[in-house]
Amino acid sequence: MKHLTHLAAIASFAMLFALFGCNAGSGPSTEPTSTQRAIYHWKTTFNPTASELQFIEDHGISRLYLHLFDVVPNEQETDVIPSATLRFLQPMPSGIEVVPTVYVSHEAMDLIDNHCSESAMAQRIYQRIKAMMLSNGISYREIQLDCDGGASLSYSTNFLASCLLSLAHTDSIQLSTTVRLSQLSNIDRLPPCDRYMLMLYNTGSLQKPQTRNSILDYDDAKPYIQKLTLQWLDTLAARGIRIDCAYPLYGWGVAFNNNGQFSHLVPPMQLPAQTCDTLRVEWGEMSAIRQVQQALADKMHQYMMGAVAIYHLDSTCLAHYSSDEVESLWQAPVFSRKPKKQIHPNQ
Repeated sequence: MKHLTHLAAIASFAMLFALFGCNAGSGPSTEPTSTQRAIYHWKTTFNPTASELQFIEDHGISRLYLHLFDVVPNEQETDVIPSATLRFLQPMPSGIEVVPTVYVSHEAMDLIDNHCSESAMAQRIYQRIKAMMLSNGISYREIQLDCDGGASLSYSTNFLASCLLSLAHTDSIQLSTTVRLSQLSNIDRLPPCDRYMLMLYNTGSLQKPQTRNSILDYDDAKPYIQKLTLQWLDTLAARGIRIDCAYPLYGWGVAFNNNGQFSHLVPPMQLPAQTCDTLRVEWGEMSAIRQVQQALADKMHQYMMGAVAIYHLDSTCLAHYSSDEVESLWQAPVFSRKPKKQIHPNQ
């Protein structure tokens, strides 16, 4: 019955995609705009320190992707439930655009495939977002769906996104979805939305001792970026769609046992002053970030580049970077491509 329901939903999904999918823009702009500065907040309490608030002010950050909760299976694995729900211990700073963000785990999507209705789940997610934002007096114009689907992104993930897209558009709200590099191998299966957030971190194999930097290594990211076809990018451009990019300003230690097997992660505040053979210390390196930014700029038009986001708002990690290094994130790379004047959406 579930399979038949999916087949019957394909037509409605296709219609939703035609009406809403990545089509909320007004067509390509002829003038590039300045890069919007954004940052993720991914903690279970909203209680930023004075230095974190000062970081936002000093760097002119105008958008905050605010993680509200996760969607995970319940203990019986018969339904999905919210987890890691954000608690507000401070009011939201004034003058910053908030994008409520919800993470749906891979296990939750598997459960939705077998037991749950995507449309009912979209309703539950959307109503919970509305209730949390209303109770805390926070306005918003966009919501973000972060699905852990990877290269094997399922039909249910896309249909969940299309249902959320329809609900959001009813309230004149946009929907963005995250895109991991592995998903670029099959861009035709990316979820329908109004904008994409390309997650440019966790690119390497964390548990392999030979990995140089699992957070971001240009050699790991390059093959996936090459899968960004000009045809697909031009199609998005014709619809006025920009691609936001998130970069890592964080670090950790990857610990291995004496047999060379992965043991655990060491948080940045517990990293030793000196490294050893059983600990690989990793940080998001500015040199790798700039290489990735230029590789993307070699394919994209300048006006396609949307917000540049930092992951994430944590003073312990951000203290590792100088103010000039942080500012370099928002320095536009050299764009070699120019937009076509007219591109048919189905071209």
